[in-house]
Amino acid sequence: MLPIPLFEAVLACAIVAVASCVQGSIGFGLAVLAAPLLVLIEPEFIPAPLILNGMILVVLLAYRERKTVDRNGVKWMAIGCVPGSAIAAVVLTVVSASGFRIMFSILVMVAVVLSAIGYSIRLTRINILTAGVLSGFMGTTSSIGGPPVALIYQNLPGDRFRGTLSTYFCVAGTFAIIALILAGRCGKDELLLALVVLPGLLIGLAFSRLTAGMLDRRSMRPAVLILSGVSAIAVLVRTIL
Repeated sequence: MLPIPLFEAVLACAIVAVASCVQGSIGFGLAVLAAPLLVLIEPEFIPAPLILNGMILVVLLAYRERKTVDRNGVKWMAIGCVPGSAIAAVVLTVVSASGFRIMFSILVMVAVVLSAIGYSIRLTRINILTAGVLSGFMGTTSSIGGPPVALIYQNLPGDRFRGTLSTYFCVAGTFAIIALILAGRCGKDELLLALVVLPGLLIGLAFSRLTAGMLDRRSMRPAVLILSGVSAIAVLVRTIL
């Protein structure tokens, strides 16, 4: 038996399919695109169920692009991710449901702004470490941990961008899930919701093999950011009203 109505499950699968195809093609987009829409369908999709699906996606992508990974960068981002995820776990234990939705909306809008800035940041150890801390916090609380690290690596070639971010997300997702389990935000109910949208994720990933060479990161970014920003505002307005 589905944990949500059939229509909502199909709609959620469709959203995840499109978002996973985008991420498989350009290296980011699953959480930024899917999270604000999924939370409008069922708030419990965020953060754990989407992170669990994201883990499957990034493991497969990391394997696909394994020859292009910046391993030293992944190491320093992962080190920064640990305290970020720990702080997020503490925050999630004290935030109410409505407070979480407000915090989620704000974090999505911050992520949109970070992704839209587009200026170059030097690949120094301190910048990579800082990006890891921010990514760990945002990823654990809202499932959207990509923008801080995408900003650091945005000028890399497509295959190196996808490989490096996917490998890092494998590590960051593991930390996030551990933190959510400790915070009591990842259990049987979250696992069932994750399974609901898993077919969509696998379909989107399969299509991304065809679109990876066709979609350009710059041409896709405006549409992803606009939709994410509008969805976050809708969540915020619905919560306040």
